[in-house]
Amino acid sequence: MMTDSTPPKDQQAEDTTISLTEVVTETPFDTTVTPETPILQNAQTRGGTKIADHELEELSYFTKTCEVQDISWSGSDYSWTNKTIRSRIDRAFCNAYWWETFDYTHNKYLVNALSDHTVQFLHFPTSIKPKPSFQYCDIWSRHENFWPTINSVAPITGTSPSLQQIGSLLAQIRAKLRLFNRDHFADLRSQQGKARITMETVQQALQTDPRNEHLLQKEKEARDRYIAILSSSLCLMQQKSKMEWITQGDLSTRFFFAKVKQRKLSTYIYAIKDDHGKQVEGFEEIRAIMMNFYKGLLGEHPTCRSSLKQEILFGGISHTLQTECLHITGLKEGCFPLKYLEVPITTSKLTKLECRSLLEKITTRVKTWASRNLSFVGRAVLINNVLFGMLTNWASIFILPSQVIDKLSRIYRNYLWEGSADSRRIPHVAWHQVYLPKTQGGLGLKDYNAWNKALIGKLVWAVAHKKDILWVKWIHGRYMKNQVWWDYSPSPDSSWYWMKIHRTNEVFKLLCPHPPTWEGGEPYKVTKGYTCSSNLSHMEYKEPSHLQQQIDTRRSCNTVDERANQTEDTLYESLLKNKYRHYIDGLLQ
Repeated sequence: MMTDSTPPKDQQAEDTTISLTEVVTETPFDTTVTPETPILQNAQTRGGTKIADHELEELSYFTKTCEVQDISWSGSDYSWTNKTIRSRIDRAFCNAYWWETFDYTHNKYLVNALSDHTVQFLHFPTSIKPKPSFQYCDIWSRHENFWPTINSVAPITGTSPSLQQIGSLLAQIRAKLRLFNRDHFADLRSQQGKARITMETVQQALQTDPRNEHLLQKEKEARDRYIAILSSSLCLMQQKSKMEWITQGDLSTRFFFAKVKQRKLSTYIYAIKDDHGKQVEGFEEIRAIMMNFYKGLLGEHPTCRSSLKQEILFGGISHTLQTECLHITGLKEGCFPLKYLEVPITTSKLTKLECRSLLEKITTRVKTWASRNLSFVGRAVLINNVLFGMLTNWASIFILPSQVIDKLSRIYRNYLWEGSADSRRIPHVAWHQVYLPKTQGGLGLKDYNAWNKALIGKLVWAVAHKKDILWVKWIHGRYMKNQVWWDYSPSPDSSWYWMKIHRTNEVFKLLCPHPPTWEGGEPYKVTKGYTCSSNLSHMEYKEPSHLQQQIDTRRSCNTVDERANQTEDTLYESLLKNKYRHYIDGLLQ
């Protein structure tokens, strides 16, 4: 409905507001109103001054009383002019019924042409809605026929079903559940109304004959059915809203749902400008423009390939086939050694030269931390977490050379005691004692050599159990050839890497008396493997040079009997260990 196009007087504006309020509140159907808002009356007499706050009271009263909202708009900023003053006094409002009837409404202000008012063009664009996806409802499982419906689908035959069979089974179950929902839960609102009428009818009959057993039983059944339908409706509403309506509910008025839908529709993009600056309207047109934009932004480009994927490696094929492959793929022939994911790939044994990048990366990180004033505990945490994590990627693939392990140990030791990567001072405690757990007087740092073996032990376990991994399948086809892994001996011409894996297998068998059943049949875990490997490393610890040369360092007189010397040696070693332990505890505190 439209109001008079002439700017109203004060009393006329008030009467117009009251009339619109009465009409809209008495209208039981969807309504759209395009009035000249009373807050902008007498625009000529104001001389273009700004709107005062008290002039907004009438519009606020109108929108709250009528429960209407302003429709999203575009186009001209001003809807009325007298050739001197311009203002937007023409607006379009709609109520809750309108939002329920139309999916989206857009108000476009056109030019005024010969009139003093602009034309308002209400547009109702529609977009293609996607096919509704299948959603499981919790209320289905409460029905007595739910599991019989599921079991009516033919099960999959065979021990290892394929993905195609599983997909076919799920499609059949979805079809069954759609029919199940249509038969039992399609119209809960009408079922709820019928169940209530039935219950009230029986209760009314029971008032005249309260001792009738048949009516009592019928009233109980009608009551239970009504409660079940109410519970199903509440469960469905909870699943849709994703919250508990009983404890955190709202008034659930029609105006509330209209506001929610309006906020959702306010995020719609109805108009957009393309690359040439031309404004395009409509959902389908906007979708096409945005798709073309992101295709150009994120599409394929021949120069986006990494340098590694521009090379191809050959082995064991003829020169003719190599030339043909290079011609078809457009790649160039590469050579070893190379890097993939920061890890070297080489045909020979792994040397310290290939591990130089790892050492440089860790040294750079330590030098960065050297400028920070960190406590002893903070440096220990950084070593055991950050630096240790940088090493794990390499240690899970290769058995690192002993020179690399020693170099890393020196870097970690110098940073722990001195806070820098380079130091020539003698450490306070032997490094192999720092590896011990805190309960045994150590710092709890990991022994990198033992951890390296524990990580490779995971590969040993995968080979032994023939895991469904491409590398394991290649190992069994190239080296194992149906042999038992625990009794296998590699040939002399095997690769260096495979020989290292087999040596780890020997350590694995030494740590576990029955390798096929690790820890009572449990799967292999790196932490347990590290514990066993660490204990073995301490068992294999070499004596100091002065003990190997049989230099007497005892602090007792040679004239004392041997028993007294042994007692004093034991006491001295105990005091020495306690001294270091208290020193470490003091640093940790």
